[in-house]
Parts: sequence; C-alpha cells; structure tokens
Amino acid sequence: MTSITMPLLSADRAGRSEQLDAGYFDSHEYLVCPIAAHINVSGDCTRDAQVTQLSEYALVIVTARELTPGRSVQVSLHDDIADKDVVFNVHVIRVTCASTDARWTAQCSAPLIDGQPAWPRGVRNLYQRLRVDREMWKENRRPGDQLRRSLGRHAMAQDVHLSHAATVADRESAYRLVYNAYFRKGLAEPKQNGLFTNAFLLNPQTVTFVGKVSGEVAMTVTSIPDSDDKLPMDAVFEDCLAPLRKEGRVLAEFGMLAVDPAFFGAIAYTVHDPEKMVNVYSLFRVALQHAKFCKGYTDIMFAIPPKHQALYRFMGVSAISETRYYSKYNTPAVAMRIDLLSLDLRAHVQEFLFGTPIAQLSAIGSTEWPEDALIRIFGDAVAVSA
Repeated sequence: MTSITMPLLSADRAGRSEQLDAGYFDSHEYLVCPIAAHINVSGDCTRDAQVTQLSEYALVIVTARELTPGRSVQVSLHDDIADKDVVFNVHVIRVTCASTDARWTAQCSAPLIDGQPAWPRGVRNLYQRLRVDREMWKENRRPGDQLRRSLGRHAMAQDVHLSHAATVADRESAYRLVYNAYFRKGLAEPKQNGLFTNAFLLNPQTVTFVGKVSGEVAMTVTSIPDSDDKLPMDAVFEDCLAPLRKEGRVLAEFGMLAVDPAFFGAIAYTVHDPEKMVNVYSLFRVALQHAKFCKGYTDIMFAIPPKHQALYRFMGVSAISETRYYSKYNTPAVAMRIDLLSLDLRAHVQEFLFGTPIAQLSAIGSTEWPEDALIRIFGDAVAVSA
C-alpha cells in the first residue's frame, strides 16, 4: 500500500488546533450508501469517484485517479435526498493507494475560513441528512418491538410508545398538541378549548397516531381518507389530486404533525438531531404500514412547507406541484405524494418502513364520540351535524 501525506493543521469548534491525521478519519463511520462524485482538478474532470465518509469538516473520496496531497480540488455530487447538485472544494491531506485494485483513497478537509474548516451550506445540510440516514440504518427492528422507540440521550431518556389514539382523551391530547404547535407559528387562531380540529377528524376512517411518553402524548400525525368531502389540501391543490382520482387511486392525506418540545427539544423534527428525526419517521412508519397493509391506500398526500421537503424524501415522497399559498395565513406549501404501489426506496429505508409488518395495526378501529366530547372538542354546531 502506497501512502502520501501532507499534514494540515486546522481548528475545531473549540478553537483548539489539531492535526487531521489518518486516525481521525479511521474513527468516522462510513456512509450507508456511498455517493457517486466527480472530481475536477484544474479543469480535468474525473467521474469515477465515490464519497465514502462525510463528517462535520472532512470527507474521504475513493477514486481511480491519483490526487496530490496539499492541493485543492473541486468535488461535485448529487444530493438524492434534497434532489439537487452540490459543488464544493476540498483540501487533499493524505492519499493511499490500494495495491489490489489500484484505487486511491483521499482523505480531505473542508476549506479553511478564518482559520477553521467549514463546509458551504449545501454540504452541511447533506451531512445532517446523512446522519439521519445512518440512524435509520441502525434502527433496531426486532419482531415484537416495532411499536417502541427510545428517546436515547435526551433529557427525558424514556421509551416512546407508538400507537393510534384509541380513546377520546388521546385524540383530545393530540389535537391540543397540534394547536399549541400551530399557534406558536401563527397558523391557528385563539380558541377557548385550545384544540386544533376540523370536520375531517369526524370521518370514522380518520386515524390519529400518537407517540406517548409515560402516558402523555408527545408526538402525533393524523391520516385522513379521501371521501365525498375530499381532503383538506383540496382547498389549494384540487387540480393536483383530480388526475389521481380519475385514475381510480385511493388517497389519504397525512397531516397535523406535531412534536412536543418538552420531550424532544425545540428542533424536534429537523435533521440536526438524528435520534429525534428517527422517532418522527418511526411514527410515520406506523401510519404508513396502516395505510398500505390495513386500508389499501395507493397514495399518501402531504401539503408540506417547501423548506421541509428534504425531510420527507427519505420516505419516497415526491413533489407534484409548485409552491402555493394557503390564503388565510399566507402559508407556503408544496403538494407531495408517496406512491405506495411503486415505491423506489434505498434498501435500508424500505426495510425500516415496511420490512417487519406491525401486527397490532390490524386491531385499529373507530373512535366512539360521546355527545359531550363532541361538544367539548368540536363545538355545538359540529356536534349537532355529527
């Protein structure tokens, strides 16, 4: 094995200088799926390359081309999760050639900005998403344990129990959580009962899924089936849904996603905390398996803020509209869809979402609404019509 090294001093987040050597790279885990990349050196582009490791301020490239330590090279790759190309520069630190296949492994650092290595925004975002990807790959899928997740290292290190909201009390807690989340963002008007509700929730086939910690609802998402009343997102995206209905597709809309920051922290469903994000995907796993295996839906629809699109692409969600606005709050949204009949997911994501069917989901039934609960949750007018 041939090795060529150019020492490079860099500073970490604490401002302490250290040398990025071979041991530093060896301590980082490989990507679940290596990323095909192009390398451009002084206008000469090499296409046969792969990024196999990516960290906060370093990466490893495997290529058939010999790179020179101490040089700056341009790397371009396609971020499949965000569906965009990313182009950036790296500094080559150490190069090793494997004698078996004559391929070179180049250990590289991010360019220095004010004395510290720093990736451009596109690479930082990709790094965060790949941390989530890694966490999904590591998720424990033991039979019989599919409806539990751990909060792991977080302050309230307890189990999250995933299920549907089987009682009126659970659904009331879920809608209170949604109201609090929406009201903080200016997406809900003040309501005396502090609940976010609509008439679609009274459909007997609507199912609200929850994650509970110590008996308290800590996260929720609701599955609303298509009906004569259509779907909530028809208010803005009816023309996008009409062709699917014409084909005879069976639609449901997932919405009212909310996570309690008291349990998960303020950045509950961003990619900056992989453990939190995997808890959200685990809740979606329950809802998606119910939709696919128990209800026979062909398509799951979403109306998603444009900036959150990459979070949903892990689950095979694709956009079917441009950005539009809900007029009441001038809220931007993109119509997105999961085609459950022709999912094209990476193997470990497919296994995570659908690999082990959850037997308990077949027992989900309708919620019985006593009259006093209807009045308390939905108001007199809705209660009478219901």
